[in-house]
Amino acid sequence: MTTSASTYTETLQRLRRHDESTFAQLYDAAYPSIERMVVREGGSVAAAQDVFGEAMLVLLRRINEPTFA
Repeated sequence: MTTSASTYTETLQRLRRHDESTFAQLYDAAYPSIERMVVREGGSVAAAQDVFGEAMLVLLRRINEPTFA
C-alpha cells in the first residue's frame, strides 16, 4: 500500500464498500509489525491477533462516520 493522498482516499472508499481484497492488503501491510511489537513487549501471537482484530472492528464501526479521515 502506498500513502499518497489519492491512494489513501481510494483505499478508504474500498474499505467502506467492504472490499475483501483491500482488507487483505491492509492485513498484509499492518499485521506483521503489530505482531512484532506485541511479541517484543512480552505478548503472544494470540494477543497480537486480538489487538489487530479489535482494531479492525473499530475501523468497521467508525469508517462511515463523517469525522473519520
